[in-house]
Amino acid sequence: MLFGKLSVLALYHRVFTFATRFMKWGVISTGALTVLWFTTGTLGVFLECRPLYTIWTESCLPSKSSSIVFAAVNFATDIVVLVLPQRVIWKLNRSPRERLAISGLFLLGIL
Repeated sequence: MLFGKLSVLALYHRVFTFATRFMKWGVISTGALTVLWFTTGTLGVFLECRPLYTIWTESCLPSKSSSIVFAAVNFATDIVVLVLPQRVIWKLNRSPRERLAISGLFLLGIL
């Protein structure tokens, strides 16, 4: 999940070349949040299991509440990554039909 989101953010950086200050800080902050959340979630799973080798057995599974929180934050960052370029797309000097088509292409990532 981490590298997928970071690759999409890198694509935004390349395609939009930080067209606006909003896009620049949106890409940077979303990338930083994604890396930090993945790191804390991974550490949480590893530190929850004692002794450490039980991570690879069914005797140590993450708690239900931590799994729900991890999934919710991942979903939220997915939505942010999908919505982030929409503001720039709708300011393009194109017809509304073309902007809708471009916007739809970027929103296909939800599938």
